[in-house]
Amino acid sequence: ELRVSLEKQMEEDARKVEADLQSKTAAADEEARLLKAEKRKLESQISVVRKKAEESINKLSSDLKSEKELRVSLEKQLEEDARKVEADLQNKTSAADEEARLLKAEKRKLESQISVVRKEAEESINKLSSDLKSEKANFINS
Repeated sequence: ELRVSLEKQMEEDARKVEADLQSKTAAADEEARLLKAEKRKLESQISVVRKKAEESINKLSSDLKSEKELRVSLEKQLEEDARKVEADLQNKTSAADEEARLLKAEKRKLESQISVVRKEAEESINKLSSDLKSEKANFINS
């Protein structure tokens, strides 16, 4: 009878151990399922964050490239404008120098003409004065 009692006790203990193992296995399986679900959720979030980061990097890179291209374009335009302004100033300076040269030549020509006219006027005045004196002398003597 002791043997039967021990066998029953062992069977009971075995059932308890088996039930305990099944319970622990079920709990471990549930925990594993929850951890896998959490892992998938985190991987999905990481994927979304990575995609957004890549998009932001691409946009910033594109914006930076556009900004650099715009800066280079503006610098080239400024250089071209500066060259045009410098060339225009040189042309205007050359034109002003040429005009000044022509005006000086015209001034010398006019001064020369004035000198000739003045000389002719003095000669005419001297001749008229001499003629007048001569006539006055003839008038007085007659």
